[in-house]
Amino acid sequence: MRRGLATIVIVISACVSSMGQTQDIEIELAKLRKILHVPASINIRPSTSLLPNSEHIKVFIATGEDKKGYDVFVQKLDDWNKANALKYETIEVIQDIWQADVILARYDESLDKNPLSGTAPLYLQRSYAYILSRNPEGLQMLWRNVSEGYVDKSRSGEFGYRLRKELSKRLKTKTNK
Repeated sequence: MRRGLATIVIVISACVSSMGQTQDIEIELAKLRKILHVPASINIRPSTSLLPNSEHIKVFIATGEDKKGYDVFVQKLDDWNKANALKYETIEVIQDIWQADVILARYDESLDKNPLSGTAPLYLQRSYAYILSRNPEGLQMLWRNVSEGYVDKSRSGEFGYRLRKELSKRLKTKTNK
């Protein structure tokens, strides 16, 4: 009897745990839709697809309310064009998500209102970063990264480093001019 009861408790715990994960994912996707300015009816599904293959790629950037982060992305993509466009492809930043070949999305959640003191204040935050593309059913998530840690907000040039590095890797591996 005890063994059966223990098995039921474990099964219930696993179900509750997976329900919590599903709920967390739905909350995350709702936040992602919000920064993308797309309705809740738009499907966002994981995908193993590659980036579209073209010599000119249109990129939509979503950083929510973070204008400084958006500007960093634009500058870094301009730097990419100067260094890599001839060898790989040109990136054009566009304002219409529905015309984009690739969508870069990134946002942060503050986890602590009290920064650590030191030479520069450090804030605990969780960062979400995505590479998405369009498909007939909605959006496909090609890459996702969630990281958590202390950040120095004065070092804005590092904003979205992992996301830019992943995009660069994918652009370099998909084309060979």
